[in-house]
Amino acid sequence: MEISIRDATADDADFLAWAILTAAEGHLNKPSVWVRVFSGEEQERINLLAKLIVAEPRCIAHYEGFVIAEHKGLPIAAACGYIPAERTPEDFTSALLTVVEEAGWNHQQQVDLLAGFGVFSRCLPMGYEQEWVLEYIATKPEFRGSGVTRELLNDLLECGREAGVSKARVAYFIGNEAAKKSYRKLGFNEVHEIVDSEFEAQYGVPGVVHMSLDL
Repeated sequence: MEISIRDATADDADFLAWAILTAAEGHLNKPSVWVRVFSGEEQERINLLAKLIVAEPRCIAHYEGFVIAEHKGLPIAAACGYIPAERTPEDFTSALLTVVEEAGWNHQQQVDLLAGFGVFSRCLPMGYEQEWVLEYIATKPEFRGSGVTRELLNDLLECGREAGVSKARVAYFIGNEAAKKSYRKLGFNEVHEIVDSEFEAQYGVPGVVHMSLDL
């Protein structure tokens, strides 16, 4: 199967919003964090995330960090790579609040929104490291298992090397054997796992495994 890989643009916002939502679902037995914080219809979540993807300041969800795999001119997979020190938690919070404020959310709704990430961030904390973090990895169902994801992530890892970073990091929900297998094939190894009882109560899995790779 022939695919091409390219940098994402602002015009890809809707597809990247789908990728972010899909990546957050993983194999969770309960609603993902985005479903929890953006309650409502699926299209509303897509719309809000699409605005986050192009919002300022440029956060971890900004389109500039994404690469996209295409087949016959159509996007079939996406993934993001970023350096936490350059896409800080404060950037994420500021961009997110800008989006929902423009959507008419009141102060209490904004407070509840940020609180909604509280338990999730215990197992997937945002930081300020000088590492190349892979995030928001999603492939259309009909193309999973075809090698597209690996090719896309290899391209993204090369972007990390070009950025002068010496270590890459990725994480997956405990029990997601497909993700573990894919990342191990790329050379990642488990470094630690974070478990949390409230995380398990909300998302149906004990926690998150963090993996590392020397670039």
